[in-house]
Amino acid sequence: MTRTSLIRLGGLVSIVGGVSYAALGLMTWLCTPSCPRSSGYVVLAFFVLLVFGAMVALASLHAIQWQRYGLLGTLVFLVAFVGVAMIFVSELRSLILALWQGSPGAGGVSWLFIIGLLVATVGVIAYGVTTITAAELPWWCGLALIAGSPFVGLFLYLISPVEDSLLGVPWVLVGYAIFRVGVHQAEPPSRVR
Repeated sequence: MTRTSLIRLGGLVSIVGGVSYAALGLMTWLCTPSCPRSSGYVVLAFFVLLVFGAMVALASLHAIQWQRYGLLGTLVFLVAFVGVAMIFVSELRSLILALWQGSPGAGGVSWLFIIGLLVATVGVIAYGVTTITAAELPWWCGLALIAGSPFVGLFLYLISPVEDSLLGVPWVLVGYAIFRVGVHQAEPPSRVR
């Protein structure tokens, strides 16, 4: 696969993760308060999918703009990626434990999740600012990245778990920006005479 194909694929994965998490909120809203007990597994699985999409989106963003922001931007990317990866590992562990033990809450909240939440919050917000200043992507992509940070997700969750599903929307926008840049990079240059 070429570099631009991988970038476009990264955008699509981010879009799928964001759309699935937003659809999860709609599903939760429709079935509340009589949601079946098994919906806890679905919620956890879709959250794992969203976090995986966020990891792929961050990697795609780095592939697009790593030459524009230098060493400091690379360090910010690493902080964001490591924080989101910590959340992914923690939630994947929780999903596996939940399926194995037969209870959606069996995994509980781990220290890895809490530390990952803090690291990812700082990293994703800083990476959103770095994306805006690099100017390789539209400014709204960096703003969507900031809006998709774990801090915003935690704030929305404290308001209501249904509003937490809105966290998927910024990741859809980030995925769209990545996909759009990947398509434009793949187009052959026009020949002017």
